[in-house]
Amino acid sequence: MGRLNPRPGFHLEFRAYVTDKNGKRHYASYYGHKAFPIWVPDEEKETSEEDESSVE
Repeated sequence: MGRLNPRPGFHLEFRAYVTDKNGKRHYASYYGHKAFPIWVPDEEKETSEEDESSVE
């Protein structure tokens, strides 16, 4: 597999299996790999009202 370019707003995670839209799991070992690379969106920090009121 070639080099994976970084994507803004995402980070790369490696998973031993992926699930297709039919619900079937495909394990990387079935395809001769240790894991599949998956781009996952970064979670943005959400501030709650409690955090904002403690700043005052």
